Amino acid sequence: MPWMRAANKRSGSDQSGVSTDGRQFDFLYLTNDGTRGPFVDTEYVEQFARKLPFSNVPPWLVKYLTLMLENERTRIVGPVLSCEGDVHLQGWSVLIDLRALHLVLPHLQATCAVGMAWASAIDHEIALTTSILDANYTVAGMYPPSFTSFTNDQRKALLEGDQEIINRLHKCENVMRGDLFDAFDNLESLSDIMQYKFGGNIWRIGLLSQAFVNRVHTATALKLGIDSKPISCYRQQYTRRNRHLTLWEKLRRYVRRALAALL
Repeated sequence: MPWMRAANKRSGSDQSGVSTDGRQFDFLYLTNDGTRGPFVDTEYVEQFARKLPFSNVPPWLVKYLTLMLENERTRIVGPVLSCEGDVHLQGWSVLIDLRALHLVLPHLQATCAVGMAWASAIDHEIALTTSILDANYTVAGMYPPSFTSFTNDQRKALLEGDQEIINRLHKCENVMRGDLFDAFDNLESLSDIMQYKFGGNIWRIGLLSQAFVNRVHTATALKLGIDSKPISCYRQQYTRRNRHLTLWEKLRRYVRRALAALL
């Protein structure tokens, strides 16, 4: 969990974080061990890094910070905005403005509980985003590019069945699933999103597109300067059992939306 320090303390930054050595920070970056990347566009970095009010920004955080500062009310940025379950940034990699730490910290702490059910952990992951929206701040995702500043009003419209928003968010399905979508096969560059989920259940079940897997593997091999070899440990294994799990997820999402509409 790296902390990011601003070159100068920002106005309104009363809730900056303090590291163990006493330094103050404005952002918290979270990632997990299923993340692959970063795949950096050097031209983008050169263009936008100099516009940021911070010094020594790592190249792979330039896009996160650019989106964070695009709207003064944005408090969390991640690679992919989804509405699977509820609106949320898929949690393999997020940057959090520490002025919103009091909103997200209870959910981060809750996931440390021993023996927590998987569904409960997912609920808290989703709540990192919804708690910020509930406080009338905005959230930003790199994908889809049409939602770089998503509001709570848009979330309410989605929960009420706004088909335009639902369709733009891939009908509230996981856009990384290669059995449903080819969006990640058709990215112009891996630097469009920079960091990708490349582990966890979606890997173990085999739902990533083989073309996407090969593309990430080849890019990784080039970055590390190693020979690119075919992946023998990954196979798509989309089975009838996985379809049943998907139906259960859809039912769970429907119930959650119905309850939200009543509140």
